[in-house]
Amino acid sequence: MCDFWSSVLLMTGRFKGAPMAAHARIPDIRPTHFGCWLHLFQQTAIEICPPEAAALFIAKSEMIAQSLQFGIAASRVELPAASAADRSVKLSDGARRDVR
Repeated sequence: MCDFWSSVLLMTGRFKGAPMAAHARIPDIRPTHFGCWLHLFQQTAIEICPPEAAALFIAKSEMIAQSLQFGIAASRVELPAASAADRSVKLSDGARRDVR
């Protein structure tokens, strides 16, 4: 994990793994797992890092989690359902129209 975060934030190149492949191999991994991990990661970052560093770690962890979730869903052909806003378009009069 130290090599991973060193590579992510300091661009040291120490990490040589494949996080997407590693996470995609876990058959029961779900978005709820990422939520739990992010919560624990955020708590830990706040406890052990100066505030600016914690904010950087947290922001990057959220981006990575989102990327991993999309990659896993795409590899399993389980793309998340679109929200109502994603299924509609805004018309010239300001109204929204469903495009399902």
